[in-house]
Amino acid sequence: MFEKILYPTDFSAVSQKALRYLKAMRGAGVKHVVALRVLNDKTMACIAKGIALSGKDVANFLNEVLESLRQEAWEDMRPIESELKAAGSR
Repeated sequence: MFEKILYPTDFSAVSQKALRYLKAMRGAGVKHVVALRVLNDKTMACIAKGIALSGKDVANFLNEVLESLRQEAWEDMRPIESELKAAGSR
């Protein structure tokens, strides 16, 4: 079937349910899973409001937000990585 699957997640309940199915697909030949952190529209709207309200230099503010999102995504993705590795995916 498929050897590599993309797993986009926004950490919603639906994406967590998809993760359970994804782990079960190991038996169907899935060897690699590429996990992708997805930002929802509400997050992006909050960032836009933050820029408008911050009074900061826009470029510096965006760099701060980007770094914060990267750190948050890394911390949120670690458990998913562990689950997938435990299920035999690479």
